[in-house]
Amino acid sequence: LQTQAQITLHTEASASGLMDLRARLNRTESASKISYNAILIKAVAQALKAHPYMNTSVEDKTIRIWRQIHVGLAIDLGDGLMVPKLRRPDRKGIREISNQLDGLMKKAKEKKLLPDDLQGGTFTITNLGAWDIDHFTPIVNAPESAILGVGRILEKPVVREGAVVAEPRLSLSLTHDHRIIDGAPAAAFLKALKDMIENPILMLE
Repeated sequence: LQTQAQITLHTEASASGLMDLRARLNRTESASKISYNAILIKAVAQALKAHPYMNTSVEDKTIRIWRQIHVGLAIDLGDGLMVPKLRRPDRKGIREISNQLDGLMKKAKEKKLLPDDLQGGTFTITNLGAWDIDHFTPIVNAPESAILGVGRILEKPVVREGAVVAEPRLSLSLTHDHRIIDGAPAAAFLKALKDMIENPILMLE
């Protein structure tokens, strides 16, 4: 906070498409079930491909736009916060991401994470939905330049075609370093991510 000009953008997305995709993927007989985090990691990776200016780091006075995408997921298992990295999720399917995420979680619980599991990230996701949090202001995981905060899925009244209906909604909070990422480009990234969450087929484009 002392070295970056951090600003946070908030929005909400319909979670219906996300929930339907997860349900379809988990209808298989696979013993390992896919989490929302695995799908969100894939969506973020695809949004970063389309908006590479968000996949940046600041080293001393140099701004680096990374060609490779490495998404970290902030977790707290009771021993403090750690951020294991998913390498190149833009090149992987959701089930492969889910399996690798399960492996990292297992290593974290067994305190077997290696330095390579925790270093070299280009973007971070922090999900507080399990704690019934709706909106919050995540802090950028330096030297990265942006972080996505995800809240819980909560049914809310929404107007659709002139009628009020109950719809599952997901809150998204994007904090970015305003020194190198202006508000409008950050908003465009967040809008692209929202669109992918609401219509997951966009992740395949």
